[in-house]
Amino acid sequence: MHMVIVMMGRLPWRLVTLCCLYGLVVGCATAPTERVHYSLLEPGAQDKPIQIIVLEPDVVVKELSAGGVGQEVKQWSEQATRNVNKSVDRYVSSHADLKQVAMPDLTAAESAIVDEHVALYRIVGLTARVMTAGTDPAWAHKREYFDYTLGSGLQFLKEKTGADVALIVAGAEYVSTGGRKGMMVVGAMFGVPITLGHSNLVIAMVDLKSGDILWINSEFSYAKKDIRDSDDADDMVEGLFEEFPVL
Repeated sequence: MHMVIVMMGRLPWRLVTLCCLYGLVVGCATAPTERVHYSLLEPGAQDKPIQIIVLEPDVVVKELSAGGVGQEVKQWSEQATRNVNKSVDRYVSSHADLKQVAMPDLTAAESAIVDEHVALYRIVGLTARVMTAGTDPAWAHKREYFDYTLGSGLQFLKEKTGADVALIVAGAEYVSTGGRKGMMVVGAMFGVPITLGHSNLVIAMVDLKSGDILWINSEFSYAKKDIRDSDDADDMVEGLFEEFPVL
């Protein structure tokens, strides 16, 4: 029996930039959103995690001005975070193959190590998604032989809890102001495309012993879903788990 630890933290601005870039890539690409580590594609790779520890999610929501400048609205971020947290809890509790367990107590030093590796994931994991989301032949080998890793620094969690993998989630949303929507209308009149807001959640399953990113998937919505709305958050979280290996 294996265990999954779900981790989520506040996104640095460089990650928000990656989320924007990733959204544009996904919007234009025809490639599937998920990537699977080559080891899970090998015959006999049947051992799957079924127990989950969920840490409180954290989604950054920014208001997009007429000029395209984004500024975080903390109240919106907190609302989106609560919605995603509830959505994940509901999803896990509704599937008999998934069992939620409590996160063990960590020392200050252990917590710092976890935070460092989650921050590392924000760069490595999302970069991996951006670079392999398109059809550029330069990255064909990574799409076919997906083998990104965070290193073995989180192995102590495996030793402390018996867990085998960590499930790490990151999220960002941009909400257009009235001025931005007006700019889109004016731009359309003159043939100048003006993008509106979008929502993006990215999820990854990481092996705690090796640090390998075993599976990564994303859910992107361009001006259709709003994570501040609980129903929309449910839809996006369900979309993330559609290809979850354990199910």
